[in-house]
Amino acid sequence: IVVPKSEIQQKLGVSLGKGVMDEVIYTAGGGVVEAQMKENYGGAFLMDENEHAEPMFHMLSGTIRPRHGEEAATNGGLIYANESGIFKMTGGVIENGAAVTGEGGAILGSANSKILIHGGMIRNCKAKSHGGAIKSTGIVEIKNASIIGCFAEKDGGAVYVTKKLTMENATISGNISNHWGGGIAAAGATVTAED
Repeated sequence: IVVPKSEIQQKLGVSLGKGVMDEVIYTAGGGVVEAQMKENYGGAFLMDENEHAEPMFHMLSGTIRPRHGEEAATNGGLIYANESGIFKMTGGVIENGAAVTGEGGAILGSANSKILIHGGMIRNCKAKSHGGAIKSTGIVEIKNASIIGCFAEKDGGAVYVTKKLTMENATISGNISNHWGGGIAAAGATVTAED
């Protein structure tokens, strides 16, 4: 699926995987994807296991955010990568995501997922629990990207990770938590950081 430069308003979000389509690579470039409140996971995008391959969403540019005046989802405010799901961001902005009762204000990743932030910016997101921007029990990479102004009521104002975090030329700034790790909380995770 290619999302052209146009404004798209999502009513219930887009589900990728679970046999919805055989194609498992999705690219969005330009424009704005807006999510309405969703009573579960991933207000805009849900990547779930697929019997054929790993579902992947690649964000090249544009903006993902909730609709004006609304919050996004109970967990994984805007994006949820479940099972072997992969979310890759190489440009654009993810903003104002909110996990209204749970974790991952912008992005939630499960144990076998990969969250690859290789460019762009995540800003002004919040979580009721862990990970103001990102909460993952899988693999997280943040390279040549910024996470700014996010908030978690528990741990990890920007990122909460339990498996593996790799950072390179990343800016984590102005993030707050009410408990541990205003920027990053790594609970038993392997962390590698390079300038």
